[in-house]
This record gives sequence, C-alpha cells and structure tokens, in this order.
Amino acid sequence: MALKLKNRKNVPRKVLFYGKDGTGKSTRACQYVKIKGLKAVVIDVDETNFTECDVLDLNLNNPVQAFSNMISAIEEIKNDDNYDTVVIDGITSWIDYIKPKKDPYAAITTSRFNEFAKVLRNSRLNVILIGQVDMYIEDPGKEEKNNRRVVFLNGWVNEKYYCYRTGDNPDNYQYHCVAEKKREVK
Repeated sequence: MALKLKNRKNVPRKVLFYGKDGTGKSTRACQYVKIKGLKAVVIDVDETNFTECDVLDLNLNNPVQAFSNMISAIEEIKNDDNYDTVVIDGITSWIDYIKPKKDPYAAITTSRFNEFAKVLRNSRLNVILIGQVDMYIEDPGKEEKNNRRVVFLNGWVNEKYYCYRTGDNPDNYQYHCVAEKKREVK
C-alpha cells in the first residue's frame, strides 16, 4: 500500500480573533479576509458586526430553530460558489446559546456542540471565529476556566489573534491585533 500525503494547499484556514468588547475584532477579521483573498460571509450571532463583509440574514432568535438554522446555513455556504469562508462573529455567545437554560451540562449541549463542530470541520470551508477574551485559556488545567468547548476550539484553530485597544479617551483609542506566537514544545 502506498502512502497518500495530504495536499497542504487545500487545508482550510481556522482562525480565532479574540479580545474584549470594542477592540476591533470584527474589523480585523474583515481586513484579514481581504488580505488573504478569501470570499467570506458572516454569521453575526450578537448582531454587532458592522463591517463591509457580507452578513447572512439568519434567524437566531429561537434556540431550537437557531441551531437548525446555523447548521443549514453552513451547509448552504459550503455549496455556494460565491463563498469559501464562514465567519462566526460571536462564537462565545453561540456556545452559551446552544446549551439548555435549565441544565448547562446536559447531554444535548455536548451533542449539539459536537454536531456543530463536525459540520464546520466537514464543510472544508475556511472558518474564522470571533469571540470574547474568555475564548482563550492561558491554563486549561484550571478547573474554573476549563470549558471543554472553548478548549476544543482553541486546539482546533491554527491561527489566533488577540485584539486590544490603548488610550484614555475614546476619540484617541488606538486598536491593535497581534498574532499569538506558537509555543515551543520542551
């Protein structure tokens, strides 16, 4: 049997932009899309994306329908020649949204998240996730910070960018976005 090597040119990009509110995460993600020559459509979970990127008009108001609508939207984007990238703006909210209100650790949470992750992975789309600063876990071993879904997404993406702003006056804020450096294995 001959070994078949993966064509690395066809490996989809998986990117995470994270930071606090108002630090330019969506804007930087849109700039990234343009620089890399990607054809992106945004699924805006929190309705906070006001960039030049195309934004999908998707009903996410009802949790039961929202999950089905999200999965269907990713499938449709996958089959649309106009797009090769899905941007999920508000991934932190989405993770919270798909868990049941009464029991956040119920089995349905895990199955919904697993189905969502599987659909993203199998879509072969480039995926850009935009989330709050809690999407990045410095020490996943700490129990109070250990959200399995966040840990999974952190391990799944292959590029991470931290966005922040400096300045004391909102009129003079300066926005920054820095790539996370790869950690060396010791």
